[in-house]
Amino acid sequence: MGSNTILGTVLDAPALVVGERTVRMELGPHWPVAGHVLHTVDLTDDQLTLRLEVHSDDTPFPASCGWHPWFPRRLDGVDVEITVSARAMLTRGDDGLPDGGRISPPPPGPWDDCFEGIGAPTVLEWPGVVRLSIDSDAGYLVVYDEQRDGVCVEPQTAPPNDLAFTVTPDRPLVATTTWHWDVG
Repeated sequence: MGSNTILGTVLDAPALVVGERTVRMELGPHWPVAGHVLHTVDLTDDQLTLRLEVHSDDTPFPASCGWHPWFPRRLDGVDVEITVSARAMLTRGDDGLPDGGRISPPPPGPWDDCFEGIGAPTVLEWPGVVRLSIDSDAGYLVVYDEQRDGVCVEPQTAPPNDLAFTVTPDRPLVATTTWHWDVG
């Protein structure tokens, strides 16, 4: 998105396989500091675990990371129901982004919002079809369900437009998310 890194700096970066389940991507030409990301994927019959590591190659820099998965609103003719267990929602300003720290109790959806204080896995359920639980240590969750055909549930280490962690050569930013599903 031009100079905006809203979808990250490795969105279109080539991935180099560095392990059986891990790829490495360079932060890219638009990022002013040399660094890389490691993404590890573990998949079983009913669970997916993802791990992101943001590394500095030589100079400290601010960062955040997360995932931006989209899911279909309808499966087998059934609409998704989203359950978010959060302490608070960050209030949005006129630009649609969190406005600097104000919080409010989470209202019912639809949402294009960032939540904090996640107390339990977020659940996407298509009743009678599949139930997906999304858990993460990332600390924040953006939920977007205003589209007709899809919903987005994004574990993130910081609110949108916030680089809350300083990555150093000896301290990477690390986040994990685990998705567990039950069919039927």
